Amino acid sequence: MRYLVTMTIDIEEVQGSRTARAVEKPVEKPVEKPKPEPTGTKLLDGIQPMVYGVRDAGRILGISRSSVYVLLKSGLLTPVRIGRRLLFTESELRAFVEKNRG
Repeated sequence: MRYLVTMTIDIEEVQGSRTARAVEKPVEKPVEKPKPEPTGTKLLDGIQPMVYGVRDAGRILGISRSSVYVLLKSGLLTPVRIGRRLLFTESELRAFVEKNRG
């Protein structure tokens, strides 16, 4: 664990006038380590998923989750259904981008 050491300044009166002198008083506060970025859809290191959920599909396309549902309703995206889940293959997402390229 890393610690942050700070200095404090004491102000004391010397014969009616104020003077400041730096007094080193170590105050140890734990420094928070930056949190690692979420791995997103990685299941295991080096293994990419075959399909993506609605939230991940939105992240890949750069749109919101609700916008993915709008595209589904309009028929522009075709999901793979596994149980009640709506999943998207990478090829489906790439085809959508290529088809709607400006």
